[in-house]
Amino acid sequence: MTMSSTVITLTGYQITETLYRSSTTLVYRGLRESNQIPVVIKLLNTDYPSFGELVQFRNQFTIAKNLDLPGIVKPYCLEHYRHSYALVMEDFGGISLGEYSNGQPMSLGTFFPIALQIVTTLQGLYIQGVIHKDIKPANILINPDTKQVKLIDFSLASVLPRETQVLQSPNVLEGTLAYLSPEQTGRMNRSIDYRSDFYSLGVTFFELLTGQLPFPSTDPMELVHSHIAKQPPATDSVNGDIPAVLSQMIGKLMEKNAEDRYQSALGLKHDLETCFKQWKETGRIESFKLGSRDICVGVAGPREHRFVIPEKLYGRTSEVETLLGAFERVSSAASSIEMILVAGFSGIGKTSVVNEVHKPIVRQRGYFIKGKFDQFQRNIPFSAFVQAFRDLMGQLLSETNAQLQQWKTRIITALAENGQVIIEVIPELERIIGKQPAVPELSGSAAQNRFNRLFQKFIQVFTTPEHPLVIFLDDLQWADLASLKLMQLLMSETETGYLLLIGAYRDNEVFPAHPLMVTLDQIAKTNATVNTITLAPLKPSDLNCLIADTLHCAVELAAPLTELVNQKTQGNPFFATQFLKSLPEDGLISFNFECGYWQCDIGKIRAVALTDDVVEFMALQLKKLPVLTQEILQLAACIGNQFDLATLAIVYEKSEAETAANLWKALQEGFILPITEIYKFFQDYNSDDLSVSELNSFGSLDVKPRATESLGQPVSEVLGQEFSYRFLHDRVQQAAYFLIPEDQKQSTHWKIGQLLLENTSLAEREDKIFDIVSQLNYGVDLISEQVERNELAQLNLMAGRKAKASTAYAAAVEYLRLGMKLLAADSWHSNYDLTLSLYQEAAQSEYLSTNFDRAIALSDSILDQATNRLDCVKASELKVQIYIAQDYQSKGIEIGLEALEKLKIPLVSSASGYKNKLVKLPSLKDLATMPTMTNPEQLAALRILLTLAPPIHRVKPNLYPYVALTMIGLCLDHGHSSLAAGVYVIYGVFLREFIEDMESAYHSGQIALRLLEQYQAKTLTSKVHLIFSVFICPGKEHGRATLNLLREGIQRVREEGNIEYVGYFINAYFTHLYLLGESLVVINQEASKYMELLVITQQQYCLLYSNIWKHLSLSFQGLLADNYQLVSDDFNEHEMFNHFHETHNYQSLFTLHLAKLIICYTFQDYQQAVVHGSKAIEYEDGAFGLLVVVAHNFYYSLSLLAQYPNCDRLWRGKAHREAWPTANRTQQDDYLNQVKVNQITMGNWANHAPSNFQHKYNLVAAEIARVVGDTLDAMELYDLAIAGAKDNEYLHEEALANELAATFYLERGKPKIAQIYLTDAYYAYARWGAKAKVEDLEQRYPELLALIHQQQTLSIDPSNSITTSYSESLSSLHPIQTISSHTLSVSEALDLATVIKASQAIAKEIQLEQLFSTLMKVIIENAGAEKCALILPKAGKWVIDAYYITQSISKGNSKGNSEGNSESDQQFSLTVLQSIPVVKSKDISVSVINYVAHSSETLVLDNASVEIMLAADLYIIEQQPKSILCTPILNHGQLIGIVYLENNQCTGAFTKDRLEILELLCSQAAISLENANLYNTLEEKVAERTQELSETLEDLKATQKQLVESETKAVLSSFVAGVTDEISTPVGNGITAASTLADETVGFLRNFQEGKLKRSAFQNYLEVAQESSELILSNLQRAGELVQNFRQVAVDQDDLEKRSLSLKHYLDEVLLTLEPKLKQTSHSLTLEGDDTVTITTYPGAIWKIVTNLVINSITHGYQPSEQGQLTLTVERIQDQVMLKYHDDGCGIPIEHVGKIFEPFFTTARPQGRTGLGLHIVYNLVTQKLLGQIEVKSEVGKGTEFMITLPIGERLVG
Repeated sequence: MTMSSTVITLTGYQITETLYRSSTTLVYRGLRESNQIPVVIKLLNTDYPSFGELVQFRNQFTIAKNLDLPGIVKPYCLEHYRHSYALVMEDFGGISLGEYSNGQPMSLGTFFPIALQIVTTLQGLYIQGVIHKDIKPANILINPDTKQVKLIDFSLASVLPRETQVLQSPNVLEGTLAYLSPEQTGRMNRSIDYRSDFYSLGVTFFELLTGQLPFPSTDPMELVHSHIAKQPPATDSVNGDIPAVLSQMIGKLMEKNAEDRYQSALGLKHDLETCFKQWKETGRIESFKLGSRDICVGVAGPREHRFVIPEKLYGRTSEVETLLGAFERVSSAASSIEMILVAGFSGIGKTSVVNEVHKPIVRQRGYFIKGKFDQFQRNIPFSAFVQAFRDLMGQLLSETNAQLQQWKTRIITALAENGQVIIEVIPELERIIGKQPAVPELSGSAAQNRFNRLFQKFIQVFTTPEHPLVIFLDDLQWADLASLKLMQLLMSETETGYLLLIGAYRDNEVFPAHPLMVTLDQIAKTNATVNTITLAPLKPSDLNCLIADTLHCAVELAAPLTELVNQKTQGNPFFATQFLKSLPEDGLISFNFECGYWQCDIGKIRAVALTDDVVEFMALQLKKLPVLTQEILQLAACIGNQFDLATLAIVYEKSEAETAANLWKALQEGFILPITEIYKFFQDYNSDDLSVSELNSFGSLDVKPRATESLGQPVSEVLGQEFSYRFLHDRVQQAAYFLIPEDQKQSTHWKIGQLLLENTSLAEREDKIFDIVSQLNYGVDLISEQVERNELAQLNLMAGRKAKASTAYAAAVEYLRLGMKLLAADSWHSNYDLTLSLYQEAAQSEYLSTNFDRAIALSDSILDQATNRLDCVKASELKVQIYIAQDYQSKGIEIGLEALEKLKIPLVSSASGYKNKLVKLPSLKDLATMPTMTNPEQLAALRILLTLAPPIHRVKPNLYPYVALTMIGLCLDHGHSSLAAGVYVIYGVFLREFIEDMESAYHSGQIALRLLEQYQAKTLTSKVHLIFSVFICPGKEHGRATLNLLREGIQRVREEGNIEYVGYFINAYFTHLYLLGESLVVINQEASKYMELLVITQQQYCLLYSNIWKHLSLSFQGLLADNYQLVSDDFNEHEMFNHFHETHNYQSLFTLHLAKLIICYTFQDYQQAVVHGSKAIEYEDGAFGLLVVVAHNFYYSLSLLAQYPNCDRLWRGKAHREAWPTANRTQQDDYLNQVKVNQITMGNWANHAPSNFQHKYNLVAAEIARVVGDTLDAMELYDLAIAGAKDNEYLHEEALANELAATFYLERGKPKIAQIYLTDAYYAYARWGAKAKVEDLEQRYPELLALIHQQQTLSIDPSNSITTSYSESLSSLHPIQTISSHTLSVSEALDLATVIKASQAIAKEIQLEQLFSTLMKVIIENAGAEKCALILPKAGKWVIDAYYITQSISKGNSKGNSEGNSESDQQFSLTVLQSIPVVKSKDISVSVINYVAHSSETLVLDNASVEIMLAADLYIIEQQPKSILCTPILNHGQLIGIVYLENNQCTGAFTKDRLEILELLCSQAAISLENANLYNTLEEKVAERTQELSETLEDLKATQKQLVESETKAVLSSFVAGVTDEISTPVGNGITAASTLADETVGFLRNFQEGKLKRSAFQNYLEVAQESSELILSNLQRAGELVQNFRQVAVDQDDLEKRSLSLKHYLDEVLLTLEPKLKQTSHSLTLEGDDTVTITTYPGAIWKIVTNLVINSITHGYQPSEQGQLTLTVERIQDQVMLKYHDDGCGIPIEHVGKIFEPFFTTARPQGRTGLGLHIVYNLVTQKLLGQIEVKSEVGKGTEFMITLPIGERLVG
C-alpha cells in the first residue's frame, strides 16, 4: 500500500517541494524549523513497510552517521513518521547523475572530474570498512552549479569485510539488477567484498559515457545471466569518442571475477588522473599500463595492506566440467534424472565445486536449492530436504502474482487432496497453496509410502524443461534413514526428468556398511545414472598458484611458503586458506610499502608451534576472539550448523540484543555468516552492544498493525522475524564444540535442552520437540530421578510419534527405544499408560522399519502385560500384519482368530453349513437410514476380519464363507460404519463363488461402492475397488473394463502408501492382462515396470504370484530354456509347488496348475493338461478372481475333449488314475459328463456376461460337437466362437479357436478350408506375440503354411517393389515385438508390415500438401528423427517445401500452414513453406544438402559437430547438431527430391536397419511425388481447359442453345445404353451362379433328409457353394457399382437449368433424338395434343422420362417382328399438364402392375435387363418434377402411362 497523500506533515519541518517519487521511496526538500537549515527528507512510500524495509532504511542512517567523508550526504537524524521512519539529510543542492546526464553520453571533460570525486569517496569507504552495494547514477548526486559530487543511500551497505549472498530469486535480490555485481547475484560461488562496488562503478561509468547500459534487458533472470556469464561490449565500440585505454579501464572494473578487477580505489584513481592529465594537455590519451599503482591499502590506516585470498577454484577444472556436463544432460532430456556425488575430506572444497553449477542454471532458468544435514541433528527426519524446499518456497513467493498462481495450480493438481501431507513437513508451502483439508490417517507403511509418492509428485512440479531443478544435499554422511530412502526413491523414479541431485559427503567418515553407502549400492542396482567426483587434496602446483596470487608474486618466489603450507595442511583448501589468513594476523607476513611487495620469514613460521589438525587449529583461531564471543559460539555449536538468534538467546540466557552484540565479533572475523540481511537490525557501530534507546525506538514502531507490543518479549517474537546464522564451515562448528571441556559437554547439552523446554509453550512443544529432545538425550546419563526420567521418556514418545508421522521410522525407533530404556522396572504397574504407549509405538515403528522379530517381541510384551482387552487386540492386529507380510499366512490367521475369541466374537458356526445362513441385503435407498456401529470391540472385530479375509481366501478358503457371514451379521445387527464397504464387497465375493448368485453378488458390490461414498471411507476405497474388479465386475461387465480400474488402483495405493495392496493390484493386473488376451509384449513391459516395485517393497507373496503370469507369457514368447517348464533364474515351478504347499498358499497353487494346464493344452500335451486341470480343482476355492476360475473351466473342458479319443489308453496311466480314481469302462462318458457340468456353469456365466464368456462356451460346444460327430453344429459353433473372440478382443482365444477349427477340417479331409483357419490362427498368435506357438504351428503344419513361408522369404530391397497377397494381414500385425523362426523371420514380417502400412499411407495421397504431411510424419516415426525437411527442385534451385519437427507446436513461419490432429498437435509441428531456398535457411545444413544433391548418395553423420568436412558450415557451428541423415529421392535414376533428418538427443541415431526402411519409404515417396505433381498439373490443365470451354460456351449460348441441348441428350442416351449393357453382364452371371447353387442345395438337402449323404457329395457341395458364393458376391458388387452410377446420372442429373418451354414443341425435339432407335424397329411414334401448353420445368428430366418410356415399350412391349403404334399426348387440366404415353404392345399382367416402379423389377432378366428404367421415371416425376404418375395396362391390348405435372410460374428474362 503506497502512502495515501502527496503532501506530508512532519513535526519540526516545513516541506517546500517534491524532489523524487518512486514505488519504494519519496524524497522532499524542506527546511528545519528550529534553525531554518535546508534539508532533504526521505521516506518509504508505503503505509505498512515490511520489517526488512525498515531495517534497510534504518541501516542507511546508522552507517552514514558514522562516516565523516566529504563525498557523503550527511544524515542529520532519523525521525519517526507514522509506522516508519523519515531520514533527514543535508541539502547541498544536488541532483542525481542520471538526471544530470539526461541519458546522453557525457563528455570527457565533464566525466573525469565527476569520476575522480566518486573514486575518492569509495576510497574513503574502503578505509572505513564499508561496502556500499548499490552504486548507480541514481545514488550519486551532483550540484549542477558547483559540480560537487556526493554519494547517498546506504540502505544495503555492510560493515562486514565480506558477505555471502544467499541464493534468491532475481526479483528480491538486494541492489539494482542492472548494476549488480556477479557475486551479488548469489550465483557466482564468490563472497561480496569492497570490489563489488567497483563492478557497479564500471557499469555506471559505461552508462555515463555511452548513454546506455551494457546489458539493456529488463528481464530479471536474463540480467543475472548477463552479469555472470556475458561479456559487456567495449565502451569505445558503443561510443567511438571514448579513448581505448579508458574503455579498457571500464572493462577491467566489470570483470566477472573480483580478482581481475582493480584491487583498490587508489589504483583506479591513479589511472583516471593519468588519463585526465593527458587529455587536458594533449586532447588525447595514449595507452599505458593499467593498475601500476593498484596497491590494496588496508582498513583503518594508509600503512596497512588488506590481505586478500583469491576465491577462485584451483585444480578443480575437470571436476567442474563433469558437474556442468551432468546439468546439461538433465536440462535437455525429458526423462533424465542424474545424481552426482562429490566425495572428499572436510574442507576439501566440495561445496565450492558444487556452487559452480549456478551459471548454467541461470541460463536455463532453473532452480537451485540446497540443504545440509547436521551432525548434532541426525535424528531429525528430512532436515536437509526441508531446508532445501523452504528455500524454494521462498524463491516462489518472490515471483509475480500471475506466476505464483500458476505454481499454486500446478502444486494443487499434483497433490490433489493430500497437500497437508507436504505442508506438515514444509509449512511454508501453505503460504502458496493455502490451507488444505486434513488427510485420512493411514497405517505406518501406508503413510510412509503415501508421503514418498506425494513428495515425488511435488518435486515433479518443479522439474520441467523451462525450469530444471538442482537439489544439493550437503553432508550426506549425517543423513537420517528417511532422507536416504527418499533419495533412493527419487533416483528410481522413471517419471521424473530435468532433475539433478547432487550429494556431498566425507568419504573418510563412511564405511561399506554405513547407511549412506548401503543406499548408494541400492541406487546403483536400479541402473540409475550416478557419477562420483572424488576431490583429492590440492596438488602442490595448484597450492603454489593460490599462494602466488595471494601474495601477487611469481610462483617461484612463493614456492618455499607453499612447501610449508602444504606440509601443515596436506593440501586441504579450507585449512590452507585459514592458515594463510592467520599469518598476517600473527605478524608472520607483512607488506613492505617501500618495495611494494609481501614479505615473510619462513624460519619464524616454521618455529611457531602450529597444530596439523584443522579442528585444533581453528580452535586456536577462535580463542583469539573475546571470551564472551567464544562462550556463545560454544552454545551455537551445540545447537547446530545453522541456528537462530531466539534459540541462541534462550540457551545463552541473555537478551537477543546482547546475544547479537556478543556474536558480532565472530561475524566480523567471518566465522559466522548471516543468512539474511536483517542481522543489521542489531548492528551499532559506536559500541559493542545495541543501544537500549535504539531498540526501544524501533520497538515502538507499528511494524505489524496487528502485533501486540511487549518489550518483555524477545525482539524476534515481537517483530515476527527469525534472525538466522550459520557457521562458515563444519570445521568451525567442530572447533567451537571442541572448546567445550569434554566433561562439560553432556551437562551443556542437558542445560540447553532444559532451557529450550522451559521457554517453549505447550502449544509450540510439538513443533520444536526434535530440537529439545536431541539436546536432552545427550545428557541422559546425568538423570537419576525417576520422575525426570519419566518426563524425558514422555518427550521421546512425542518425538517418536512425530518422527513416525513423518515416515522417519528409523528415527522413531531410536527415540522410542530410549524412551523405554528410561522407564522403571515396574513401569507396567507404576506408569501403565506411558509404558503401553511407548511399547505400542515402538512395535509399530519396528515393524515399519522391517525389524519384524523386534516388533513381534514388543507385541508379545504388550500381550503379556496389558490389562485391557482392546490393548491386547491391537497388539494381535499388528502381529497378524507382520506374519502376513512375511508370507506366514496360516500363523497370521491363527493369531487373528484367537483375537476374535478374546473379543467374544467368534466366526459363525460351520456346523450346518453356510447356505442356510444367507441374509437379506438392504436396498441401495435404505443405506442412508441404517444405524451406525459405535461399539469399539465390534469395530475391532471388523478390522481383524477385514485383515484376515484375503489370507483366508488364499490358504483356508473353507473358512471364507464364515468370515463373510460373520462380518455381514455384525453390520446388519449392529449398524454400519466406515468399515462396512469392505464387508459388503467380501460378502459379494462369497455370494458369487460359493452361492453362485451373480445378481446378488453384483448388488452387494454396488452396496459397497455406495457405502464408500456415504462414509468417505478413503482408506478402504482401494481394497473395495480391487475386490470388486477381480471377483465381481467381470461377471457383469466386459473384462477390459477392469484394466483401467486396476491401473488406477495401482497408482492410488502407491499414493496412499498401502504397499500390501500395491502387490494385490499388480497381481490382479497381470492376471487380467493375460486372460483378456493382451499382447504378450505389453505384459512383459508392464512386468518390468511393476515387478521391481514388488522387489523393493519386499512383497514376496505377490512377487511369486506375479511371476507365474510373467513366466507363462515368457513361455509363449519362447524366452524360456524349455517352453514347457516355467523355470528361469528367478523362478522354478518345481520349487514353487513345494513352497506353495508348505505355506498352504492355495491361491498360487491354483494359479500355477492353471498356467501348466494352459501350456500343456496349447502345445498338445493333453495328458499332463488333464492332470494339472484336475489338480487345480483341489485349490479352486483359493482362486484369485472370477477370470481365473473361468479360464480353468475353459481349458479343463478343452483338455478333456482333446483326450476323449484316447482316454481308454490314457486311463491306465498312473497319473490319470490319480486324477480319476473311479475309472471304469465308461470313462468317455465321465469325460463328457464333466465337460457338460462345466458347460452348465460356463453357460450361467455367459448369460450374465456374454462379452467375456459366450465365445468360450461356443468353442467348448464346438469341440463337444466334434467329439460326438455333430459336424454341422461344430462348423457353426467354431465360426461363432471365432467371431465372438474377435469382436470382444480376446486375441489369444481367437487364435485358439481358429487353430481348433483348422484341426477339425483337417480331420475331415478339407485341407483348403483348414488352411484358411490355420492362417488366421497363425497371424493371431503372431499379433499376440506368441513366438513359441508360431513355431509350433510351423512344425506341425509346414505344408499348410508354405504360402506364408514363401511370403516371408522376401527381402527388404529398396530398389524393388514388394507385393504380397497377405499384405492386409501383415499390416495388421502388432509392431511391438519381433518374432522369428527357422523359415519365417516374423521380425522381418513385422517390420515389413510397418513399411507396407507406411507405404500404403504414402501411396494414397495425391494432393501435395497432404502428401507432405503423411510422408514426413511416416519418415520421422520410422527413422527415429526429431527434425525432417523435404527439399525439392524448383526453377533450377533447391527449396524447402515442408518442415516437420517433433515438439510442442510452435508458431513457426508466419507464412506457413500448420496442421495436425488431436495426437500430433501435442507432438508434431508441420509447416508447409513457400518454397524457401535452401541457401537462405537457418534450419538445416547447406553443405550436407549440396553433397547429396551433387552425389545422389545417402549421407549419414553420427556426430555432425565433429565432422571436418562441415567445419566451415555456419549451421553446424551455431547449432552443433548430433545425428544427421540426408538421403536422395530417386525416380528412374533421376534426383527429384532430398530428405534431411536430424536427431539431437544422441549421436549415432540413424542405424543401418532404419536406413533400409527409410530408403524403401523414399522409393514409394518418389512415385507418390510424381503422381502428386501429375495430379497437380492435371488439375491446373483441367482448370485452364474448363475456363476456355466456359468462355466458348458463353459466346455461343445465344445462337446454339438448341444444338447443345440436342447433343447433350444424345450423349446421355449413349451413356445409358452403355451402362445398361454393362450391368446386364454381371447380374446375369450372378443369377446363373445363384441358380446353380439353388439346384445343388435342393439335391444336397434331399440326400441329407433321406440319409444318403456321402463324404464325396458333401465335399462337392462345399466346393460348389464356395465357388458360387464368390461368383455371386463379386458380380453383384460390380452390378451394384454400375447401378449406383446409373441412378446418379438418372435421378440427380441437373446440369440443365430450369426454364419455361412449349411442351409439345420440346417433345417434338425429344422424339427426333429417338428416331435412330425407332428406325431399328418397325414401330411408329405419334405426338398429339395442345400446342399452346407452356411449362416451367427441367427439360433434361422431361427428356429422360420420355426416352425411358419409349425404350421400355420397344424392349418389353413387342416381339422382335411385331409392328407397334406408340402415342404421346399433351393435355392441359387447369394449372397442371397431363402427359399421356400409350403403346399397343403385349401389356402388363395384373400381378405385375403394382411392381413395375420398384427398382430392379423386370420380366426380361434372362436378356440382361435391369428393371431400373421405370423406377427412374417414377423418381424423376415424383421427386424432380413434383408430379404424379399412374399406369393402366391390359394384357394383349397395351399399356398407358399418365403423368401429371405442375405448370409452374413462367420465368421472365
